[in-house]
Amino acid sequence: MRCAIAYRSGQHHPQRLSTSDDDAGCRLPGCGRPAFKDEYGNVGQYCSQPHRRQAVRDGISEPCLRCRIWPKNILNDKISDFCSKACAMAVVDSAPAILEIFPNHEVYEQVHSQFTTQWKHPTATPTIMKVRLEALQRRV
Repeated sequence: MRCAIAYRSGQHHPQRLSTSDDDAGCRLPGCGRPAFKDEYGNVGQYCSQPHRRQAVRDGISEPCLRCRIWPKNILNDKISDFCSKACAMAVVDSAPAILEIFPNHEVYEQVHSQFTTQWKHPTATPTIMKVRLEALQRRV
C-alpha cells in the first residue's frame, strides 16, 4: 500500500529503483553479472527478468502482494508491497480489496508475534492459517 499512498500524495512518477549502489551485482546467489541499470542510471536488484522470477520462486525476494510473480520493488530506497506501479494502482483501483499476506512477510510476522504473545486462554494457542490485508482506499 506504500505505493498507493505515495501516488495519492502527488508522487505520480516515483523513482522505481534504488540508485544507492551503482556497482551492485545481481542478488541471485551464484550469478556474478551486474544488476540491470536503466537509461536513467537506476540500478535494479537482478540482472534479468528470469532472475527476478527465480528469486521469488527460491524465496530470496518477497513476491508482490498482487501478482505474486515478481519481487517487490524498491521505491525511494524503501521496499514497496508491489512489483510495479501497475500492480499498486490495480489494487488501489479495485479497493476495497483483501490481499493475502505470505508467512515470510513482515506484517504476517508482526501479527503472528502479537497473537501468540497475547493469547491468554488456558488452551493451546491456535495455529494461524492466513493473514489478510484490507486495501480500503480507492483513487478519486
